[in-house]
Amino acid sequence: MRAATVLQRRRLTRVLPANDDGVPLATQGGDDRAATFFTAGAALPPQLAFLTSHGLTGPALNAAAELARRWRVPPEQALFAAGMMEPAAYYRALALELGAPFAADALRRGGLTPDGARYPDSIQAGVAPVTDAAGRRLFVLAPQGEALARLLDGRMRLTGAAIVTPEALARAVMRRHAPAIAHDAGHSLADARADLSCREGLTRSQSWGLAAAAAVVAVLAALAPAVLAGLFAVVFLSYAIVRLAATFATPGAMPGAVPGEGEAPPVAEADLPVYTVIAPVYGEANMAAHILQSLQRLDYPRARLDVRIVVEADDHATRVALIALQPPPWISIVVAPPGQPRTKPRALNVALVTARGEFTAIYDAEDAPDPDQLRKAVAAFRAAPPDVACLQARLAIDNSADGWLPACFALEYAALFDAINPGLARLGLPIPLGGTSNHFRTTALRQVMGWDAWNVTEDADLGLRLARAGWRVADLDSTTLEEAPVSIRAWLAQRARWLKGWMQVAITHSRAPGQAARELGLLGAWAAAAQCAGVVLSALGFPLFVLGAAVQFASGDLLSLDGWQARLGAAAAAAVALAGLAAGVAPLVAGARRRRLLPLLLLAPLLPAYYALVSLAAWRALVEQIRAPAHWNKTRHGVARSSRSGRLTYTGGTPSQPRRADASD
Repeated sequence: MRAATVLQRRRLTRVLPANDDGVPLATQGGDDRAATFFTAGAALPPQLAFLTSHGLTGPALNAAAELARRWRVPPEQALFAAGMMEPAAYYRALALELGAPFAADALRRGGLTPDGARYPDSIQAGVAPVTDAAGRRLFVLAPQGEALARLLDGRMRLTGAAIVTPEALARAVMRRHAPAIAHDAGHSLADARADLSCREGLTRSQSWGLAAAAAVVAVLAALAPAVLAGLFAVVFLSYAIVRLAATFATPGAMPGAVPGEGEAPPVAEADLPVYTVIAPVYGEANMAAHILQSLQRLDYPRARLDVRIVVEADDHATRVALIALQPPPWISIVVAPPGQPRTKPRALNVALVTARGEFTAIYDAEDAPDPDQLRKAVAAFRAAPPDVACLQARLAIDNSADGWLPACFALEYAALFDAINPGLARLGLPIPLGGTSNHFRTTALRQVMGWDAWNVTEDADLGLRLARAGWRVADLDSTTLEEAPVSIRAWLAQRARWLKGWMQVAITHSRAPGQAARELGLLGAWAAAAQCAGVVLSALGFPLFVLGAAVQFASGDLLSLDGWQARLGAAAAAAVALAGLAAGVAPLVAGARRRRLLPLLLLAPLLPAYYALVSLAAWRALVEQIRAPAHWNKTRHGVARSSRSGRLTYTGGTPSQPRRADASD
């Protein structure tokens, strides 16, 4: 018993003040304020009181009761979050207390079949009808909160029932409904709104329109190249204007702007809502330790965290690696049933159905978010207008010292997340989300039916769908560190997936351009079209533009201004070149300054080579879009050799151990 008391005290010191000997202040007696929570005879909630007969001492239970009051959560959740008791041990003790069988193991092994369970209702209610091996019908209960209190107070009758853990119940119900869950995750949006999903690809009218556009381009290229150049100049100039306007947008200058970090008052701990965090992973066994470390660094009441790491059914290595590290009770491992397409957004949809949080955040396997990011997000949401559905945190590359490719990637991310996206938010224009560190109002996310499982850049698509549904995306001034690919091969595969996704975004949102324009407004529709067309066409056209300019310069035609077509072509080329240069340089400089990456601008002479790789990835993306539109190019993580912050400290058996970059790197 003394050993148990010592263990309880160690766990209490994680959440309560302690003296120099490691004894929680609340157990020391005297007139200390904390000691009042341990007064003899103080009433314990029924969810805790029964545990005195099952090995837990008064100080631990009183501490859990105080945490429950402080966090405003059910007492048993505070007990689990503080690490004082494992859920399996708790529900086993509950079964003993109620004189009911504990059937979590039987449910897990298939001895009980939840053939009458409903998804997700049975998980949310904590009760499901089951059939045992003899064909007898009974119920399994995983009571929580008020239902648990009523059961212990004798206000609920317990006949023909067994006790299980919530985790065992959820897994059993999901196994029972695996085919339906897989179908809904992959097809619910496409079935309900085919016009907003990329599942069907190009419509017949889009195919005819694309063929007609290709014919017009071919004719103009042969008969009136200057006119063609002028048309493309309009697209590229529009893209440049959007980038420049966003870069130079003044914080707070636009009406209705969302308060920035300094303007959003912090939310009291007792008022922090339940926050769902979803981390979809695949083939990330070597990243298991990093994933858990990053999640456990989040500064948020554990009892108010609803964390789901989603693994694919056939990814046994990652699941085993995660389980071996014994994640705390507030982190659950969700197995996505087999289904099509095999994409990240499908996995996200699986977890969204039973998400309990008022807000939902998305993180990737390699992410290292600022510990206070969730608190900042809650504060920003509370201060924001109700039409702000999503906050996009700022992503930053942390292994920029690994070579010129990650360094250019770091500059690119700084331009996008520290300059362009915040400006788009201030201007009230649609924001194509980054693939991670998105924070959503869960109700808004469900209203737009989650993610399109058939779009391999589901983030950009979701940003536009939110805007079309009348929601806004705002900037969150909090950083999530990421790892850039260190090899050209890995970088090309990742960038090809991103550009293929942009093509899919263009396909989806151009099916009914008139409707999209009405939903986004003329300015929003123009900005969205400029971004979609600009990203794709500038990448595809980069080598053609360079080659054409080189040929004209070599032949002397570049200096010839005979005729209106020549003058129009020269003017268009000059405008595109100057605007493109400004739209490329200004965000880079602004982002590098804000991210303190100015020394990396010395690599600017290498940017043409970087853009050439972007173009190569775009042409690969075009081929993939034709041959395998839903194929997901998996990016291997855990390959960083350096870390500017020192926070990419992978410990899960990575190919190379990161080192902290020197200040001179």
